[in-house]
Amino acid sequence: SSADNNAQQLTRDTTNLLQVFKINSIGMAAKGFVHPGVLVNSQRLASIKANISAGLEPTLSAFNLAKKSSLGSLTYKMGGVPDGKGTNDTGNGPAGTIECGSYSKPDYGCTTEKKDSAAAYTQALLWAITGEKKYAQNAIAILNEYAQKLKGGHTGSNGPLQAAWVAENFAPAAELIRYTNAGWSDADRRAFETMLKTQYLPSITGTNGNNTNGNWKLSMVDGMMGIAVFTEDRALFNSAVSIWKQFVPAYFYNHDLDKGKPIT
Repeated sequence: SSADNNAQQLTRDTTNLLQVFKINSIGMAAKGFVHPGVLVNSQRLASIKANISAGLEPTLSAFNLAKKSSLGSLTYKMGGVPDGKGTNDTGNGPAGTIECGSYSKPDYGCTTEKKDSAAAYTQALLWAITGEKKYAQNAIAILNEYAQKLKGGHTGSNGPLQAAWVAENFAPAAELIRYTNAGWSDADRRAFETMLKTQYLPSITGTNGNNTNGNWKLSMVDGMMGIAVFTEDRALFNSAVSIWKQFVPAYFYNHDLDKGKPIT
């Protein structure tokens, strides 16, 4: 149901945010963030590799599922940014723009963008774990496609939520690729950084997400944090933390503190 999906998304966003705080707690020193970061750092990657090598569960099964998934396939076929002609399965919306309406009507690049961003992170993670170059190449191809062709941002009633969901995937994917010697050029990395700032941040900052379901704002905060770490933007990170603290009392009912009525 829609309520169940929202609850699951809210749980995932909260878990991600807590993970960001944990991983970057030592990265907020005077010299900036620890890299790679966002969702996994070097220590976590080393632990994952060791668990897989030792055949420990549930890590081994999760790793095998990722490899067998369509998102982790070495032959993953990227959908890409809408070209305005409907030739890449993204509908007939404006070229270079992701247009998302309520209940996916219209869906011009929305489902495709979510799938591509999830694939980018899956492929980047598999590259970081296995060292298989093809995974890195697949992730880089997706990141470059969107950096080069996404120019019109995210429009439609669900545009801000779409931007948040995808930022949650793209930022950690780019973080892994950038800091694991994957072969991503500086020029392409800078183009991707610019894209995050111009095509995603405007949709997930400010008052966007206010007066909506809880998963909207937490997804936006999660996306902001990921982008902040990747772009080394301490001010953006601090702003995201401040917003998160502001909205938490409205999302979680604490009977001892809230008494008979949750804070809204």
